[in-house]
Amino acid sequence: MMLFSRGSAPAAQDESPVRWGEAMAIRCTTVGLAILACFTLSLALLPAIAGAPISAPDARQAAQAFVESIAKYSDEHPGAPATVIGWLDGRVGPAYLVRRYADLAAAYYLVPVESASRRYVGLVGLDPATGKMWWYSSAQNRSSLFAVDETRAREAISKRFGFTPAEDDLLLVGMPNKRLYWLFRLKQLDVLHEYFVSVMDAEDVHTDAGALGAGFSPPLNKEAPTPDTPPLEPAPDAAAPLLYPTSHDIAGVPYHMQGTYIHCGPASNEMTFDYWGPDVNQTDIGHVASTGFPPGSGTGMDDLLRSVQFSSISTAVLDPTLHGYRERGLGYGAAANMWSLPSEYPDRYNDLKRLIANDLPLTLTTYYDAAHGMTHARVVKGYNDSTNPKVFIVHDPWPDPPYTGPDVNFEQAFFVDNLWNVFNRWGMLVAPWNVSVSSTASFACCAEFTVSASVLYRGPHPFTGSYPAQDPQASITLPDGFSLAAGETASKPVAGISGAGTSGSVAWQVVAPCISPSGTVVVEGKGLISGISISYPSYQDWIGGTGQADVQGGSAEVCDNLDNDCDGTVDNGFIVPGMVAGLSVLPDRITLAWSAEPQAERYDVVRGDVVTLLAAGGDFGASLLACVEDDSVDTSALDELGPAPGAAFYYLVRAERACRSGTYDDGGAGQVGDRDAGVAASPSRCP
Repeated sequence: MMLFSRGSAPAAQDESPVRWGEAMAIRCTTVGLAILACFTLSLALLPAIAGAPISAPDARQAAQAFVESIAKYSDEHPGAPATVIGWLDGRVGPAYLVRRYADLAAAYYLVPVESASRRYVGLVGLDPATGKMWWYSSAQNRSSLFAVDETRAREAISKRFGFTPAEDDLLLVGMPNKRLYWLFRLKQLDVLHEYFVSVMDAEDVHTDAGALGAGFSPPLNKEAPTPDTPPLEPAPDAAAPLLYPTSHDIAGVPYHMQGTYIHCGPASNEMTFDYWGPDVNQTDIGHVASTGFPPGSGTGMDDLLRSVQFSSISTAVLDPTLHGYRERGLGYGAAANMWSLPSEYPDRYNDLKRLIANDLPLTLTTYYDAAHGMTHARVVKGYNDSTNPKVFIVHDPWPDPPYTGPDVNFEQAFFVDNLWNVFNRWGMLVAPWNVSVSSTASFACCAEFTVSASVLYRGPHPFTGSYPAQDPQASITLPDGFSLAAGETASKPVAGISGAGTSGSVAWQVVAPCISPSGTVVVEGKGLISGISISYPSYQDWIGGTGQADVQGGSAEVCDNLDNDCDGTVDNGFIVPGMVAGLSVLPDRITLAWSAEPQAERYDVVRGDVVTLLAAGGDFGASLLACVEDDSVDTSALDELGPAPGAAFYYLVRAERACRSGTYDDGGAGQVGDRDAGVAASPSRCP
C-alpha cells in the first residue's frame, strides 16, 4: 500500500518510493491514503502516444482478421473464456480513429462488429500505430453509438451555429468525461473556438464556452511538457511448472453499472460484494467512500478500501444515519497491493492469474482508455492464455460504449502495461472471511456433540500478512432446543489469525434436544481492523464472515428402527400385529393357508425340518430350512417341495405391519418356549 495526498501524480512503473511535491510514497501493510479514482488528471501530465497512425482501411482490415481469428477459436472452443460465438459470421464496419482531446494525438481505432444480418454484435479497439488488437467485447449496451456520423455532426453544428464545417475538419475525440465527440476547431480573430457533437446524440452539442458544463476538461496548456508512454512489454510466458491453468473465468461475478459518472469505484465494490453476497446498495457504498466529495471529485483509493471494511460500529461520512450497510452489518476483508513496486513488478501478470484461478476477483484502478485522460475502476475476473493475443476479462461499470458492460476482453500487455500503468498499479482484493462449520453428528439424541469452525482471513500472496486484525473471535448461534454444554461460552478467541492469509479454528460442545426438528448452527468469525483514510482520519471496524451447518436433534418417533424420541424404545407407539392362527395344508398338499390377522399388512412364511427340530431339542435356528414367502400380501402360500420319505416339514407364519413384525408363536397349548429368537438366528430366515 502507498500513501498519497489527493491529486498527486501517478508513479512510473518502476519507481518506488518517489516524491512529487509534498506527497511522499510510503510502504504500508495496514491502510493507505491513496489517490482518486474516476478523477480527471492534470492535462500537463498526459503521456504522448508514439507512432503515426495507420490508415483507416488498414485498421479495418486488421480488425476483420482478428474477428475471424477469435470466431474460429470460439467455434473450436465453445464456452471457453473470452470466446464470442456471435462472431462466427462477423464483419467489421468503418474504422474510427479516436484522438485524445488534450493534444489530438491518435489514441486508438474503434471498429464496430456486425453480423451478416447487420445486427450489432460487438466492438474492437486497435493500437493506432500497428493495428494490433487492444481490446474487444461482444454485444453490449450500444445505445446509439455512432448514430451521429460525420454528416449528421456537420448538420448539427450548422443547425445550432449557422455554419457548416468542412468534412475533413471533423475529428473524433475521447473526452475526459469518458464520452466520444466530434470536434471542429475554428479560429476567429486569433481566438480558437471549439464545437463538440456527441456521437450518440445529435442534440448533445457544445462550444468551448460550455465545455466545463458538459464535463469536459479545460483546453490543454500547450507549453506543458508531455512525457512519453512507456513501451508495452510482452506478457511473460507461464512459468514451469504451471502456476495456474491456461484459462479461467470466475463464474457468478454479477455485473453492475455505475449510477453516476464518478461511481466507478462504488460500482466495482458492488460487484465484488454481490459476488460474495449480499448485493449492497451502490449509493450507500458511495456515501461511505466519500464519492463526489469535494464536489467534482471521484473516490479516493484509501476511502474505497475503507468502504469495504465498513461495519455497524461506524458511521458513513456522507450519511450519518448509515451505521454499517443495510444488507450486511459486518465488514468484508480487504487487502491492497501495488504491483509497480520493484518487489511486485515482475509478478504482475502471474499474480493476477493466480488470484483469478483461485476465484478471487480483483478491483483495479486503471486509465479509462489509451488517451490516459481519466482514471477508472474495473473488476478483473478472468483470463485466457490460449487466445491470440492473450486476454484479461473485465467487468467495466461505465454505462456507455465503447468501454462498458460485462466481459470486456483486454489484450494482456495493453491492460497491464498501458491502462494499469497508473497509481503504482493499485489493486484490491475484497472477500469476507471464510468460515467452514462442521459437526461430529448429523443425528444426536439428548447427546453432547462437537461443532467445529475453521476460519480463514482470505488473502493469499501477495497480500499475506497485510491488514492485521485484532481480537479475532468466533461466535456460535444455535437453533431452538440446542444448548451449549456446561462450561462453554458462545464467543471464543480464534488463535492463529492475524493478517490476511492466516487462519485458525475453534470448537464447541453442544447438547442436542431430545425432541426437536433439524436446525442450522451459524458461526460468525470476525476481527477488529484499524485504519486511516482521507475522509476517516481514524476508524475501526469489525470485518469477517459467517458459515453454517445443519444439525439434527431428537424428533417424534417414526417407524424407522431408530429411537427418534430418545425414550429408550425403538419405534414405540406403532401397532404390532398379533399371532397368526388357523395355519393348515390344503388337500393339494402344496398350498398353505391361514386365518387373516386384523392388524396385518403382509406375512412371512418359513419352512423347517421336524427331525432336526426334535434332535436339537426345539432349536428353531438349527432346524430352519428356508423362507417360503416374504411379505406375502394374502393369506396363502405355495410350497411345491415335499419332504423325503420318513421326513416331515413344519411351517411358521408371522404377520407384519409398517416397520413392526409380529411373532411366529401361535399360542397353542402344545407350544413350548419362544420361537422368534431361534428363527431370527437362522441364516434361512425371511429378511
